[in-house]
Amino acid sequence: ARGAANSGKPADRQVKVVETQGGLPKKFIATGASMANVRLADLINEAPALAKLGIDGIALPVNAKDQFGNKIGSDGIAAPIPCTASRLRPFIKDLKTMSTLDGLKESLIYINWSPTAKYRLSWTAEKRWEMFAHNMNMMAKLAKVCKLKGLFIDVGELDRPGQFVMTKKEKSYSYGALTREVRRRGRAVGKAIFSAYPDIVLFSTSWFSAEARLADPSDESSADRLEKSGSLWPAFVNGIVDVMPLTARLVDGGGNGSREAKTNDYHKAMSDLWAVSHALVDEVNEAKLLTVLSAAAGDTLTRYSKDSPRHQFWRNLSQAARTSTEYVWIDVGDVAIAGKGASEQSLRIYDLKNV
Repeated sequence: ARGAANSGKPADRQVKVVETQGGLPKKFIATGASMANVRLADLINEAPALAKLGIDGIALPVNAKDQFGNKIGSDGIAAPIPCTASRLRPFIKDLKTMSTLDGLKESLIYINWSPTAKYRLSWTAEKRWEMFAHNMNMMAKLAKVCKLKGLFIDVGELDRPGQFVMTKKEKSYSYGALTREVRRRGRAVGKAIFSAYPDIVLFSTSWFSAEARLADPSDESSADRLEKSGSLWPAFVNGIVDVMPLTARLVDGGGNGSREAKTNDYHKAMSDLWAVSHALVDEVNEAKLLTVLSAAAGDTLTRYSKDSPRHQFWRNLSQAARTSTEYVWIDVGDVAIAGKGASEQSLRIYDLKNV
């Protein structure tokens, strides 16, 4: 992998990748669209069944609503509406209970960092970014108070137009100047999170692995490829890492690509994750990254049908678990994990317990 923009490294610097974290017990985290509508009471009742299935926790959205129906919490982070203690207080009792139950005790609060075009923040909008940081601070406080492990951040598809890809107007700006501003915003958001919860688990669908394509050979430098794509994400992540304490954990979910164990896709993806992470992190933070970075992999249930080979899911999830440092994610899709329809999950994840 080669050095990249805003990292302070030479563009052609070669990176030696070393994993340092050893064999931690694997934790299986369920995610998916069905989590949006699950009731906390149903989850608590379902905890023994989830534990029996092999689930250790879930990525759970926590949303309140104001008088106009606007979401406050997990799906309202980027909205110009402050998250307040009074809005979150009703969730505390049940979330605390979840933190004590097998099947749920490794749960994370889901956070949506993929705002619609309506709520995309201008990088120069000081007040809006202050609100974003405040809302993240409140969600981190909620996780800590409830003794949950941390936050699960969904950044969506980072190769498409969104918060972390330059707009047509922004492409008329200096890329270097804009990435410096983006990194400053990342530092402010990171400070808001870590001041509330210094030993937080900060799990994202992708951190630096969003740019895993940079691990593939190219005649262009990584810096040029980043600028050409308009990607602002590595600069934002570098800002977070700038202020991250060594007590926190940065879990990179490796993206959501469909992989096949038969062709050792998970091993390649993990190698790319480590390589590109070391290439893109600022040189001053390399040693820190070795301590805080935890690589994760997983699988998506909607890939499989009744006609899929019997052990395909088992093979793929086994390789995902083998290549992960500590966390393994499972996207269960839109089938309920608790409440009505939950019994279908035990049929769809029949190999999970064996993995």
